[in-house]
Parts: sequence; C-alpha cells; structure tokens
Amino acid sequence: MHDGKITVDTVITVADDLMVADLDGEAVVLSLHRGAYFGLNEVGTRAFELARRPRPVRALVDAMLQEYDAEREELAGDLLRFLAEMREAGLIVTGGVGADGTAP
Repeated sequence: MHDGKITVDTVITVADDLMVADLDGEAVVLSLHRGAYFGLNEVGTRAFELARRPRPVRALVDAMLQEYDAEREELAGDLLRFLAEMREAGLIVTGGVGADGTAP
C-alpha cells in the first residue's frame, strides 16, 4: 500500500481526511478515516505544517534547518523516521507532484 521507503526525494503531503487543532504551538490531529487522534509536539507540528503542500522531504529539511539548531544529517534522519510513522498512521501520503513541479 505504501510507496516504499521515504527518502529526501520522496514527495509527501498531509492526508486529506484530517481535522487539526492547534494547542499552544502543538497539534492534535484527528484522522476521520481511522477514527483516531494523534498529538504532535512543536517540531512535529512544524513538519506537519510544512507538509500541507506537496513537496519533497528535502524541502522540509531545508526549511526546518532555517528554524532549528540542528545538523542536516541528524535532522533529516529524525524527520524521515517521523514521516514514516506519520505515513503508517495515515497522516501523510507519498507520491504526486512537489511544490517545485517535479514528480518523485
């Protein structure tokens, strides 16, 4: 069902069957399809916000490096693991065309 391993070149976007509530910089995300909710911390919430438009993971890494004091490799690794969990939970989907107009 999934398009394989997520890499920095994978185009991701937030699933379209979600309701999101902002709670002081953190998010609670309700999956209408699964009938489950998920809590995201501040960093997870920012990644989720950046994924609202289809874009390659690399663009999320670049944007988050501008905002957080982290090494590229560590941030990318953490983000890839987080996005894999989000995809497994049905919060993001992979594939499609990125914000730069390119397909994965």
